[in-house]
Formats: sequence, structure tokens, C-alpha cells
Amino acid sequence: MENQVVHNFKKSETEEVRVSLREYKEKTYVDIRLFFFSERDQEFRPTRKGLTFGAEFLGELKRGLERVEYGISEAALQQ
Repeated sequence: MENQVVHNFKKSETEEVRVSLREYKEKTYVDIRLFFFSERDQEFRPTRKGLTFGAEFLGELKRGLERVEYGISEAALQQ
């Protein structure tokens, strides 16, 4: 498997977040990384800002994000 972008979204006019799957030494990894638009190259380039982890931890990340979403919803209700 090559680096396969499965989702991306714009953070700003010059930045985007990409979620990718990649394989290294027969193990699958999830990479969530910030990219910036290079005026010189006229394309998006990766930054050092990101997170790479084994696909076996995806469920843990998902549970954490669900808790964050719930916390945000609860905070909005209390306003």
C-alpha cells in the first residue's frame, strides 16, 4: 500500500489537514498531518506537525474524539 489519503479538509487558505493510511515494514499506520501551500512549488507540502500511529490504536483515538465532541456539546448547553 502506498500513502493513501482517505480524508482532507482546509484549515485555512494556505493549510490543510490530511488523514492518510500508509504501510511500513508490513504494518499499517494512520497519519494525520498538517500541510502548507508552497508558493515556490505551487503545491501542498507536509509539515512536521502531525501524528502517526499504528492502525490498531484507531479505536482509542475515536473514543477520545467522541469524548471531546461530547465535552464540547455539554459546554455549549451550559452557556
